[in-house]
Amino acid sequence: MQDDEFARVSAAIFVSPAYALASPAYPVVKWTWRLLPPQFVSSLLHAAMGSSTYEWHEPEGPLQYERNEFWTSSYPTSALINIISLYWQVEHSVDFRNISAPLLVFANPGDLTVSYDAMLTSLRKRSVPNAPCIEWVDMSHATGNHSVLGDIWNSDAHNDTAISIALSFVTRWLDGGGYDGDAVRAQFKRAPFRV
Repeated sequence: MQDDEFARVSAAIFVSPAYALASPAYPVVKWTWRLLPPQFVSSLLHAAMGSSTYEWHEPEGPLQYERNEFWTSSYPTSALINIISLYWQVEHSVDFRNISAPLLVFANPGDLTVSYDAMLTSLRKRSVPNAPCIEWVDMSHATGNHSVLGDIWNSDAHNDTAISIALSFVTRWLDGGGYDGDAVRAQFKRAPFRV
């Protein structure tokens, strides 16, 4: 985003923001990707994963049909190179000081897909000093480990609560009300979320 585009954002909502893979090998992999030819990196990923395809199996659930219909749980291992490239660009090309809008972040500290710690480092107040506030919603209770919102993994009541929290957050900032810590805490106490 250019500076003028950031200026037009009145409030931002992040859902499971991703800044690094949760794997402890990610720091090594990102530098390997950066320094070695793509074909070699792809071969290393295949060797490390034991396959040219990355697959995972999710437990059966009430919306298993929708999951099977709209999601895939099998990707070419080399597709990870694109994800690593994206994370590299965010880490080294985005100047978070340009963000001057309040942020609402829905995230799961136990996320096994992306690094919660990397997200905290990127979105702490010292990294985003011009954001008037950063509000956090702990989504560790969500059915989906990384997919913490949405109909495929979570109940309608769960999603409705999150939508209510998000609408309240955006409305407060669009109406010029700004940050009201007491109101936010009261709203979260009513919701099945923790701040």
